[in-house]
Amino acid sequence: MRPPETELQTDVLVIGGGAAGCLAAMAAREHGAKVTLVEKAGSITRSGSCASGMDHIVAILNQEPWDTPEDYLGSLAASRPGLIDTMVVEVYARENKRVFDYMEQFGAPFRDAKTGKYTRIAGMGGQKARTVSFKGARIKPIMAAQVRKLGVQVVERVALQGLLTGGGRVMGATGFHIRNGGLHILKAKSVVIATGGVLRLYASPCHQVYLTANGPPYNTGEGHVMAFVAGASLANMEFTTTSIVPAGFSAAGATGFLSMGAYLINTRGERYMFKYHPWGEHAPRNIAALAMHREYAEGRGPCFMDCRHLSKEAIDFVKRGILHEKATLMDYFDARGIDMARDPIPYELREISIQGSGITINEKCESTMEGLFAAGDCTSINLAFSGACTLGFVAGLRAAEKASAFKGSVEIDRRQVDELRDMSYAPLTSPDASGLRYADLENDLRQTMSTYVGFDREAEGLQKALSRLQTLKESTSGLTVTNYHDLMRANETRNLIDTALLMATAALERKESRAGLSHCRSDYPEKDDENWRRFIVLSKGDNGQVRVSSEPVTGR
Repeated sequence: MRPPETELQTDVLVIGGGAAGCLAAMAAREHGAKVTLVEKAGSITRSGSCASGMDHIVAILNQEPWDTPEDYLGSLAASRPGLIDTMVVEVYARENKRVFDYMEQFGAPFRDAKTGKYTRIAGMGGQKARTVSFKGARIKPIMAAQVRKLGVQVVERVALQGLLTGGGRVMGATGFHIRNGGLHILKAKSVVIATGGVLRLYASPCHQVYLTANGPPYNTGEGHVMAFVAGASLANMEFTTTSIVPAGFSAAGATGFLSMGAYLINTRGERYMFKYHPWGEHAPRNIAALAMHREYAEGRGPCFMDCRHLSKEAIDFVKRGILHEKATLMDYFDARGIDMARDPIPYELREISIQGSGITINEKCESTMEGLFAAGDCTSINLAFSGACTLGFVAGLRAAEKASAFKGSVEIDRRQVDELRDMSYAPLTSPDASGLRYADLENDLRQTMSTYVGFDREAEGLQKALSRLQTLKESTSGLTVTNYHDLMRANETRNLIDTALLMATAALERKESRAGLSHCRSDYPEKDDENWRRFIVLSKGDNGQVRVSSEPVTGR
């Protein structure tokens, strides 16, 4: 029996209800477009990487001589040593204040309620106070309320699995409802993908698959895979992201500690960051991760966040920030008997994810495919919460302009719908059926990625990973589930494996080490700007295989 169908027509379809998706929907609606936002989670009120709150945002506000787009762009090379499209960053820098002001207008609590001023700090990766610290425990509900107030059609609990295409452009998408299984066919004149980074690819240090640091565990590469399959190119897929987190509790928060002057020390009590970067504890996040990795590897672990020298006011400031972003971290400290004014806090590296490795976008946030836009951590550029909001807004605006220029009606190919439906529902079987469990396949995936495509990579290991991942991909035909929630999980598993194959392919191609722990090749341990200051670009070949090419990095 086929599931019931729901068909919706819209101008702009936004896939993903996190910060980037919400701002994209707002911008498109403000432009006058009919907008539909689809989210896999239960509610956009608490979806996305900022679901539990946010305590800081990078802002370029023209309040100081250094507080300008020009100064920000000039400091980019020092703070972000990886590969980044500076044309896109320039758009971010120049649109940042506009979007920041817009968010304040609909209720984002960026100012101190008592003074009416901004509290600005220097976060990781910078020595200038570009970051606004704010009480953002409810930032996501505030965003969601604005989306609904503007009249955006919000469709929740629907997992999208593929884009519909025709005439060389995107025409919409299909997916299924994770509670009742209903098939959704969404016809659109333009599409914005804002599905976030990718989690669940690597083993977690806290040994809980669904406890992650900087993103929700249901961010599993849907946007990456559906864009790639439809014909869009991906870039930077070899680069991963990690950070330093409290041991046993994989949660964000290092920016708050370090901005107040906390030290990173090893087991000997030594401040070690100046050995790795002249900015010390203000070094970029990827360098802080590399430094901790080496301290542990060379026998100087465990490492600690040391706040014992800070004033009571500074410690209270850090605690307030934690309560507005990861409130349960304070409960964890209490349970372990950790008093940050008295005790160094044990720290470790969190699980690896990918953020800013994905869909190639230009300065309009448009992909290499007509009518397909993207923003946030699913793209080839990672500018954290601030970038997700700013470039999400840009993507929504440009998608609305593209939709308004579209003449004629959106015509979809029913064969595409049927193929995507059959693929998505294939694992669903009768309750007494037996087959491969998605959890077992994912455990194998995480072991393979952690062993061969983790912090230390080399050609032989990457080739082993590709062989094993291909076997896992072939095994997905044996996945069986008996309910729609697990059907969602099975489809997530397939997306994770496809994403992992793309990552390992790009990592094998890049024969150098770059950007701290983001890409370390033990067989090519040095950065090689002469040969590899280039983007590795992945696209789908005519035979369905991965086509690998490269493009030079231009600009600053």
